Parts: sequence; C-alpha cells; structure tokens
Amino acid sequence: MSYNTFRENDMRRERILSEFLDSKLYNQSLFINFVRSNAIEDQFSGSDVVLSIPHLSLNRIIIDEKAQLYYLDGGLPTFAFELNFINKRGERVEGWLTDETKKTEYYQLLFLTAKKDFESIDEIYKVEYILVKRSSILNLISLDLSSLKNKGVEVSRNSDFHQFKNPTLPYYFTHSTKLAESPVNIILRKSKLIEISCLNGSIK
Repeated sequence: MSYNTFRENDMRRERILSEFLDSKLYNQSLFINFVRSNAIEDQFSGSDVVLSIPHLSLNRIIIDEKAQLYYLDGGLPTFAFELNFINKRGERVEGWLTDETKKTEYYQLLFLTAKKDFESIDEIYKVEYILVKRSSILNLISLDLSSLKNKGVEVSRNSDFHQFKNPTLPYYFTHSTKLAESPVNIILRKSKLIEISCLNGSIK
C-alpha cells in the first residue's frame, strides 16, 4: 500500500472517529467551550480540538488527538510518540512530539475497539481516552527537548536494530525502517501514561 493510500485511509478513519468523539465524549457536561479545528493549517500545527474542563481548572487548552487506528481490538499496551521521520521530499524532519512549532498543549490518546475497516460511528464499539499534558510526557522521559531530539537523530542513523531498549527506563526507542517515512518513535507504556494523565476513561 502506497503512502498516499495509507494517508487517505487514515484521514477517512480520523473523520469517523472525530464524529464519534464529538457526539459521545465532548458533548458531556464536564467539557465546555468545545471547538473542533477543521482548518488544515490548525491540524498541521497540532490543534485538533480546543476546550475547557472547569473542574480541572483547564481553560481553552489545545489538544492534538492521536489514535491507534490500525489496532482495533482495544489497542496496544503502549503508545508511540514520533521523534522524527522522512517527509515526501526525502528530508528527515522533526516529529510531532519534538516539533517546537506545534501549538499542542495536551494529547488525547485514543485506543479503539471497532470493526475492521470501520465505515461509520456505529462500527466503533468503544474508545478509551487518555488526556495527558505534553510537558508531563517530557518530564516522564526525563530528557530535555534538545537531548530527546539528539537521541532521535542517533537512533535514525542506526539501521542495524529495530528496538533500542534499556530495562531501567520507562520507555524505549524504535526505528521503523520498513515504512516509507522511516519514523523514529519513543514508546511509552499505557499504564504510565494513565498515571500521569489529567483525565482518562472510556466511551461506548
């Protein structure tokens, strides 16, 4: 499957998931001032949703939604955060976690139970969500942004290994050389992300 086909599938699934979230999560009373960012420039800048959560004293926070769109049996016990990748011009550029031009303040991490190749919100059966502050993720990693970027570059230059694990750390790195984008990710356990989240739960 080509890069463009993958992206088209992603965008289709993201649209359906957005509709599901808007009708079943963001319409709940704990959220106010909800606005979905439909402009492409907003989405590229890391802003999918802006909202307030009064009981957490969160006012008009900028959220980037990240979903495991191809693991539809409840998702994985981990989540991948992108450090760098190769764009369509063949340049290795910053990923969404390390890109300082992104406006993102929080990530809404989404784990789906759904029908394979779901085509409507009725074919999404359950979504687990973890709302976590971007800075909390960096604190968990215990690396400043510059050091994390440098580590990402180091991993990208090493194609001999798929995973770079240190058993003493709550994360590890992967370099997916089989994908066209050749992304370098840092992998965090779902359980750790729940621990540092400000809000988590599930909707059906």
